[in-house]
Order: sequence, then C-alpha cells, then structure tokens
Amino acid sequence: MVIDLLILAPVVIFLLWLYGYSAPSGRPTRDRWLDRATAAAAVVGGVGTLLGLHALLDVDGLARNVIAVAAAYLVFLTLLSLGWLRRWYASPHSS
Repeated sequence: MVIDLLILAPVVIFLLWLYGYSAPSGRPTRDRWLDRATAAAAVVGGVGTLLGLHALLDVDGLARNVIAVAAAYLVFLTLLSLGWLRRWYASPHSS
C-alpha cells in the first residue's frame, strides 16, 4: 500500500501545483479558502478511496493495487475538477 501512495504522489503533487498556479490573481479571500478546501477534499478523497478499497476489496494480488490506484486517481481528479468548474463559473468570461 505504501508503494501505491508513492505512485499517487507525483501526479497528485503536480495537479495540486497546477491547480494553485491556474488560480487567477486578485481573488477575494473567500475564493482562496474555497480553493484550499477543494484541494484538501480532493487529497482526502483520493487517499481515503485508496485506503478504503485496500481494506474492502476481496481481490488478491496486483489487481487490488491497480483498481485502488485507478479509483483514487478518478476520485482525486473528479473533486479537483469541481474546483476548476467552480472557478470557471465564477469568472466573468463564463457567460
């Protein structure tokens, strides 16, 4: 399971950096806190999915690791995408 976390780490770190880098400057404090909460929820959701599937899946061998890592990536990307979508809707160019 530690190897699975190490597999997740580089992509998660890069996407978190990209999420922070893509934020428009001069935003209100409320929006910055929402971005941080979304990023934290994405990390917790991804790691929680990984740990939960490792505990609950009744599959042996490498298949359990592959399923757990793929599902953790999907949950992480889904939650982070909701943050990007919220930013897009809040931008003045979305209309």
